[in-house]
Amino acid sequence: MDIRTLVLMNFILQIALVGALFFAAYLARNRKLARHCMVMRIMVPVQIAAAAVVMVPSFLSYTTGGVPVTWLYIEMVFHGALGLGIVVIWIFVNLAQAGIMRVRRRLQFPMRLAFSLWLVNFALGSHMYFILWT
Repeated sequence: MDIRTLVLMNFILQIALVGALFFAAYLARNRKLARHCMVMRIMVPVQIAAAAVVMVPSFLSYTTGGVPVTWLYIEMVFHGALGLGIVVIWIFVNLAQAGIMRVRRRLQFPMRLAFSLWLVNFALGSHMYFILWT
């Protein structure tokens, strides 16, 4: 498959995931937490798979050619770090929900933080998509 097609399909997937993120937020806001958790437990592994199949190889191919440090390079590194941070928050919330980790406070703050970071990361990823692929 052509790399441009693969990247475009990933971008469309990312748009769908942001739509699902808003749906999950709607479910959480309306206290349908079991459905919210189900949606999130599907979305995050899909996001991890998309990162493993498309984003990480793309980043590695871009950076292995001795690319000088530019604002775009810094944006890419920040985008990847933010994505990892979101996954760490997701793991933490899941462990707390399962009772494996004890938390003293409600999980509302980390969940809202993950939501906000996901939106910021989507904006960064969209910017990089338009810079590199259009």
